[in-house]
Amino acid sequence: ILKNKDRNAIHIKAKSLGLKPPIVNYWTDEEDNILREYFEDIGYEKIMEMLPNRTRASISKRAKKLGLYYDVTKHSISKYKNVYYVKNQNKWNVRIKIDGKYKSFGYYKTKDEAAKVAYQKALEYEKAI
Repeated sequence: ILKNKDRNAIHIKAKSLGLKPPIVNYWTDEEDNILREYFEDIGYEKIMEMLPNRTRASISKRAKKLGLYYDVTKHSISKYKNVYYVKNQNKWNVRIKIDGKYKSFGYYKTKDEAAKVAYQKALEYEKAI
């Protein structure tokens, strides 16, 4: 569409039409350092809290570019009884076997939250903790 037009000519034409150039939100050294230091240990949710102006997609793309990888299986093992990681929901589930059937008591963002619920429900249903 814009054959034989250089970048400057395109910007001048866009400006004359009242168009604004795209905002490029470059990553800072500080943001890169946060990713390098924490990403592989805490993953997306906590990083998004630390970098509130970044989306999950942008964090994922930048982490990949920096050669970082969050291994969800490394963080999906619970030391708590009746607490299980559900990968497709990226949450922790509390499940207790009651009268031969498993009963779910909800999904939680952290395994510590889930553990508290599991403990309360185990006491409530008189199950071994």
